[in-house]
Amino acid sequence: MNHRTFPRLMPEQAHERRYHMQKARSATEFDRDRLEQTLKGARVYPPTGSVRITESELIIIRTGLGSVLNGSAWQSKSLSKRDQDREFDLVVGRYFHLLRESSEGEFGNPHVWDFLTLILLPDYANWRVPPRSAEWKARLTGANRRHVFSRLWARWNLLGAELVESGELRADDYVQILERDTIKSSRPIAQRYARAIINSGLSGDQRKSYARAFAVQLEQVSGLIDISFVDENYLDAVFQHVADRVVNY
Repeated sequence: MNHRTFPRLMPEQAHERRYHMQKARSATEFDRDRLEQTLKGARVYPPTGSVRITESELIIIRTGLGSVLNGSAWQSKSLSKRDQDREFDLVVGRYFHLLRESSEGEFGNPHVWDFLTLILLPDYANWRVPPRSAEWKARLTGANRRHVFSRLWARWNLLGAELVESGELRADDYVQILERDTIKSSRPIAQRYARAIINSGLSGDQRKSYARAFAVQLEQVSGLIDISFVDENYLDAVFQHVADRVVNY
């Protein structure tokens, strides 16, 4: 698939969809008629003259996600709900990461995520974050940093396949990586920080404390020296310095 521009769902439309989804369970299911009507909207595509993704291509995307999920252990009864969630996150993140390669830049737009979540893939979004959840509205809002889908794509986009596929990173680790500007601003920095957490060998509260302390020290160092250089040896030396400080923290 060549580069395609994805539809956008404007804030007032997204708000209305979330309202109906919370009111009626049937509204959380995929509706082909709703998709067709949404695509006829005046502001659904930006007026840039770019090639628009078609309804048929959107259905292929939806079908493709269903296929890869059904081929995984996503809903295996032998897994706990936490492990089911992890499998879902891994599969969906990988799928969006691969999909992004044909639509560079589209997944940085929160209105695209609103469309994908509330129109094209509402059933999958609501499986992962049920409407009864206290965080449901925020997690299904495209601009939210913990959005049900965009956060999964962001993991792959920033860290790459090797680190995400390893299964060594936990939800709390990803929060530190994706929500701290110093870390998420650079792929080499984010990757080194992720490996520092993994290599600590810690778990539970000790791991959380270590990750926070490392991030704080890294932020302090970044205020004194420039760590934006993509120089392997330079960054390795910086991270070794921070690691030494954290040990004595």
